[in-house]
Amino acid sequence: MDFVLGIIFGVASMLGFGVVDFLLVRPSKSIGAFRTALWPTVFQVITTFILALFLFHYVPITPYLLAIIMGAGLGSAAGSIFMMKGLQFGSASIIAPVTSGWAAISAILGFVFLNEIVTDLQVLFICLVIFGTILVSLNTGDLLRLGSRKLHSGVEYGLVSMLGWGVYFFLISILTEALGVFSAIFLVYFARLFFILLYGIIIKADFSLPKEESKNLFFVSVLIVASFLAYNLGVIYNYVDIVAPITAAAAVVTVLLAIMLLHERITKIQIGGVAIAVLGLVLLSLG
Repeated sequence: MDFVLGIIFGVASMLGFGVVDFLLVRPSKSIGAFRTALWPTVFQVITTFILALFLFHYVPITPYLLAIIMGAGLGSAAGSIFMMKGLQFGSASIIAPVTSGWAAISAILGFVFLNEIVTDLQVLFICLVIFGTILVSLNTGDLLRLGSRKLHSGVEYGLVSMLGWGVYFFLISILTEALGVFSAIFLVYFARLFFILLYGIIIKADFSLPKEESKNLFFVSVLIVASFLAYNLGVIYNYVDIVAPITAAAAVVTVLLAIMLLHERITKIQIGGVAIAVLGLVLLSLG
């Protein structure tokens, strides 16, 4: 394994996803979570279908691989939809760090099911990520006033998104090894679109594409494809429990952009939570 190259791809993925999460704030609030999750996925399917004419590598799909593909599709669909719902009702500077907790889930799954080596220090760093996420998730102002626990607006959706993305990023590493970098993404996109459409049908959602957001959503879809490719390349050259936390540090990029450009405000304790979570992610990637 070329561990340095894996880290470089992880950083590229981190930057891409950080910008993506920031760019999705406006459409998630203006057109709703469902359409913000749906249309980038449609564009991604179209983009990867065109690329598949040149890059797709055929591998027989066994029932086991099909189950992994559908599981990854369900995880990414849930991660996307609930991330958008979190951004719709909450602030990017809070939701992004909460969602980034998926790295800890992927790292734990990699250790348990892929027998990847996780040291005692790495376990400690994973705990830092989880603890930081809890601090970020609590609306401490309401906690002091009401004397009870209350999550920051939208955080409950961020937590569901965290679980979905954690499962996805773990499963995609298995598919990448079995199918190759591009083919894994290509097939999972179709599964993801299937579950998003099914969700839309169940809730009787509006499927229309708003013209005012079409260019933004298309650009986001291209950036998402590039970021996923970078992540998949990263896990080829390095362990999941190393690349995943690096990619999840995209929350740092999102938070900085939200503070600088959207002028979002967070409490001191929540800032501390962000710092602790990010510290855990950085130490995990280095340790």
